[in-house]
Amino acid sequence: MKKISRFLLMMMAATVIVTLGVLGSCKKMDDAKPDKQVVKPVDPQVVKDFEMKIGGSKYLDGDTAWCAPGIPVVFAIPNPPAGAFYTWNFCGTILTGSLTNIQTNINYTFSIPGNCTVTITQNLGGVITTKTLYVVTSVNDPFVPPLYFLSSFHNTDGTYEYYWGVRKDRISDQTGTLFQIGDHTLWVKSFINISTTPTDSLIRFNFRTYNQVVKFNAGRGVTFSDVSGSIWKALGWPADNNYQPYLEDGVVRLNTYTPTIVAPGLVGDDGTSSRPLRITVDASGVAMFLQVSNNVAGSKEAPYVTYKIGTNAWSGNVPLTWFNGYGWTSAPIIPAGSIPAGGTIISVLFGATGGAGAMGGSIYYNPATTCLQFQVTSITCGPKIVYSVTPVVQR
Repeated sequence: MKKISRFLLMMMAATVIVTLGVLGSCKKMDDAKPDKQVVKPVDPQVVKDFEMKIGGSKYLDGDTAWCAPGIPVVFAIPNPPAGAFYTWNFCGTILTGSLTNIQTNINYTFSIPGNCTVTITQNLGGVITTKTLYVVTSVNDPFVPPLYFLSSFHNTDGTYEYYWGVRKDRISDQTGTLFQIGDHTLWVKSFINISTTPTDSLIRFNFRTYNQVVKFNAGRGVTFSDVSGSIWKALGWPADNNYQPYLEDGVVRLNTYTPTIVAPGLVGDDGTSSRPLRITVDASGVAMFLQVSNNVAGSKEAPYVTYKIGTNAWSGNVPLTWFNGYGWTSAPIIPAGSIPAGGTIISVLFGATGGAGAMGGSIYYNPATTCLQFQVTSITCGPKIVYSVTPVVQR
């Protein structure tokens, strides 16, 4: 057994010597090969994202940048990974990078206005990463809004007054004044209090309107403001170079805004502009809401209501208060104590400076009395009094 063991040890030692000799010859053969550049593949999972800067500002993949035509702009890749190089494609103008020309700083000039898609391709050991920038080239910075909403207040005719300012540098003409406002089909020159103070960067103007979508221009001479970059640009932009916001109760909203119009009062007409009366009756009394803006043909200033309870005398003209920008007004509450037990008929007329309000569209209109009339009835239901409102003339 000892002889066999000694023999095995000798064989193992010989095997180790032979193996070392083979390894040594492989390394020498490698050393004997001529030098050459070897590009080792990089695991895509360890490739880091690269930054992009334009004029010193950082941009992400898919961002939009603005550049003025004719002015050189520096496109840069700060802190590139070791061994990376970049190829740039400026709308078909290709600047190819290499290991000896990594292209991390490009000085590029957009000669004419327009839109350009810029792609930047990073090559890091054969691993390709591409990013895209969208460049808008124009004289005016589209990211600086051309139109500014300044303030608003509620007028005595129920409209809201909206104050605006449009940037002078968005208008090519430097002299003359021409403004228009209107809806989709009718344009009128109705801006008021226009200011063109030389020291101000804005042309300021204001107009009044009830709640609605309004389309308007702002300009000087024979040209209007460029609306690109405005959140209120018209739905048909760029073919339609107009502003088009939705104006509601003194607030400016986007033209895609869909209002939730809730008629005041608990009962009455259906709440549309041609049906003028809504009512709430409870233990405190009778509250009436009257739609003035679409039912008075002339001036809506000084809206009023006059009413009588049963066969009593008319109240005389009682001022109405504007309720919202949709032209509704509210009347002072008629106290419940003024209404006889069991109920009565209440007759109503309304109007404003421009004349009496149209009443024929209301379900409460009584042709025989040429006024609005509704029956208030009450019943005692346990500890509570329950009120109901019905038209005098059943239709």
